[in-house]
Amino acid sequence: MESLEAGTAVESFLGAINDSVDGGEATVHDALDEAIATLDLGKAKIKGANGSTLCEVKADGTIMSGVSENLGQVCPSQLLSSLA
Repeated sequence: MESLEAGTAVESFLGAINDSVDGGEATVHDALDEAIATLDLGKAKIKGANGSTLCEVKADGTIMSGVSENLGQVCPSQLLSSLA
């Protein structure tokens, strides 16, 4: 991973993940530098600013919403290799 920033297809800045991990969690900031979510790296969850689970990546790569809807699938081995 070259950058912890996110943007649009026309390269407008949307936000970034802070590069420091505190207690296994990293904070996501929007383009206005406001904290909007937390990544729980140990449980593979994204939590909103209010602490509710927005989505979770299961061990088999299934991405589930906070209300248990299937949002999609990733290949865990490819995801892990892209983070290395």
